[in-house]
Amino acid sequence: MIAFADRSMVPALKELWKLSFGDPEGYIDLFFEHRFRDKECLVDVEGERVAGMLFLLPITVITPLGEMDARYIYGVATHPDFRGRGISTRLLHRAHREMEKEDVILSILVPATKELFQFYEHRGYAIEFNCRRMALPAGEIPPGEGVPLAESSFAGEAALRNRYFNRCHMFGRWDTRALSYQDIEAGYTGGEVLSFPGGYAYCLPDGDKVLVKELVLPKDVDFYEVAKAVHRRYGAKEYQYRLWEDIPAGELAPYAMAHWIKEKRQKKLEDVEGRASYLGLTLD
Repeated sequence: MIAFADRSMVPALKELWKLSFGDPEGYIDLFFEHRFRDKECLVDVEGERVAGMLFLLPITVITPLGEMDARYIYGVATHPDFRGRGISTRLLHRAHREMEKEDVILSILVPATKELFQFYEHRGYAIEFNCRRMALPAGEIPPGEGVPLAESSFAGEAALRNRYFNRCHMFGRWDTRALSYQDIEAGYTGGEVLSFPGGYAYCLPDGDKVLVKELVLPKDVDFYEVAKAVHRRYGAKEYQYRLWEDIPAGELAPYAMAHWIKEKRQKKLEDVEGRASYLGLTLD
């Protein structure tokens, strides 16, 4: 039986999360304390056991045709004892029906592996968001201090973020609650939002690497001036950048897929020109 979750299911949902994704208990507790809402989680219950789950996180997609209500599908998981029975597919179909009831325009997700792009394509999803990926060894960063950096937050940079990406053909804009959770998550994982004049970089140290998971880069700031500053702060061996498609660096790669609940809106948007689409801060 598929239904929305309730608070009594949280221990079972945490167990399923641990089994499926292997995250530390502290991180799992963080999500359920600060981000979880029962009406944003569908579960498949078999007997008295939670066999599968799927989260529907609200997001607004900004387009040249106006704002579109959307849902970011996150944390799709099936308990090992119930895999191979089509549970995730049934959860997706139910999610689409619930979105249709609420006049949601589209659903978005980020496949965790290359193979999952094909899995979701067979279930009505298509690539709508690309990114650029760049692995930058420390030895390839020019000498120099780069731009001045200051510690900031997603909440503090929200207005800048929205202005910068509002130019996109499609931009997934998170609300205040979602950005506040991003700051909480960054505090737990050791990530930092580092601002510089006109922009910021979200950096997450990972061993001898640093993941730069979002970069707001104004036209008058050279990419390598930011790279210099980030290297000056961390002194890592390598920096892995995930960039908006319009930033001329790195290699283009597929990132996120969408399923249109309201197909007429998709067709109208296809006729409108715009800059490359952008989705970020997807908890991946």
